[in-house]
Amino acid sequence: MQSTLELEPDTASKTVLTSRPVNDAYFKPYEFRTTDGRRAYVDPNGTFRTAMDDVADTVHTKVSANWRSQCLPAKELFARVAEMAKSNLDVKTAESNVRLTDELTLLDGTKFTPSGLRSLMLFAKIPVSMQEWLVVQDYLNDLSRFCNESLDKREIAWAEKPNRAPREFMVRMRKDAEGANIVRAVLSGQYARFDNADACDVITAAVDNLDDVLVSHGWTDADSLFLDLLLPDEMKDDPNSQWGVGFSFSNNEIGSGSFKVEPYVFRTVSRTGYRWGGFSTVIKVNQRHSGTIDHGQVRIDVKRAISIALTEGRSMLDLLSLAQTVKLRDPSVVISGLMHESGLTRQDVEQVARSFSKGTRDPRTDGTAFGVVESVALAASQANGERRITLEGAAGRLVAPKLNSDLKALETHWDNIETTAARKADKDTLQAVRDILGGTK
Repeated sequence: MQSTLELEPDTASKTVLTSRPVNDAYFKPYEFRTTDGRRAYVDPNGTFRTAMDDVADTVHTKVSANWRSQCLPAKELFARVAEMAKSNLDVKTAESNVRLTDELTLLDGTKFTPSGLRSLMLFAKIPVSMQEWLVVQDYLNDLSRFCNESLDKREIAWAEKPNRAPREFMVRMRKDAEGANIVRAVLSGQYARFDNADACDVITAAVDNLDDVLVSHGWTDADSLFLDLLLPDEMKDDPNSQWGVGFSFSNNEIGSGSFKVEPYVFRTVSRTGYRWGGFSTVIKVNQRHSGTIDHGQVRIDVKRAISIALTEGRSMLDLLSLAQTVKLRDPSVVISGLMHESGLTRQDVEQVARSFSKGTRDPRTDGTAFGVVESVALAASQANGERRITLEGAAGRLVAPKLNSDLKALETHWDNIETTAARKADKDTLQAVRDILGGTK
């Protein structure tokens, strides 16, 4: 399988890395298929087979070998991340050395990525909307002049204060598609590095055996990294589907986010898959990447966090099972109310309604709370990057008020959601959902 972690130039600037899935073949639109209710088993020939009667391997016994082949071994992917890091370059330099030319490059001609340029503009306090307008109008010389003048004023104001040593910038660079250095971020000289390769090292030390861990989905733009990891002993089967508990981790190398580990629940149906997340954020490591990061302590914290994540993921499995028994009075009202309840867009809500309508052949999803949260997760499976994470988080948080909720608490939770939706739902959205569920749209 071709690596999706290679540098890929954007057609507009020839320097921008695009974000795309590590494994875009794995996540497909929902397609419901039933069997006679069997679970994973070993056939008379000694072959492991899944609940869907697909051939499995001897390690990942509850998922199809075809699914398994489309995932990436974590060990292999981590090695690629480490190899990419070798071309990165960080330079600490006096703030006075970082200024722009009229072509929006450093004085030595080094180009910026869009996020790199925005990071410098933050120090100059130039709003993003103003930056974009000046670029669109081709006023690049004005933008560089405003930026340089603001940086000069910043430096003068600092120097006028007593007992202040000159400040430094950390200029973070990597290679572009042509092999030239390109600025991906300008950060404070106090920025503490915890890079994607560091995150992979910490995860490697925290799991018992990386050899059998799979990366089921992920994305990167070479500065940020988000990966879903599945452990073989955390998979279980149900009639007609398999469930997994895993953990995801993400990191950002350019000051736009923290390193964090969080649990998720995964379900496969008919060789397709989708996930729930967002029900717990277990660990963050020095969110602003400032000060000193104790990598040894991070390893200890992450090992504990993974254990908690897997425990919480198992709790989420129980909640999803309970949600299959919670009947809704009017699913169309609940779905239309997701714009208010979960911050979904009108387009998201209509996609959820379409997915929900396909689940009416299954008693677990037909008119149930589970059918709604599953449909939100399905809508997420058709998105990528941050939008996907946002929708998966919405699906996870929607299930129950707490991870230890019982059936009565779930029923009260969903009754409240439906009551609020009936009062606040947009009438046009509600009608559109009813049309979709009724088969007229």
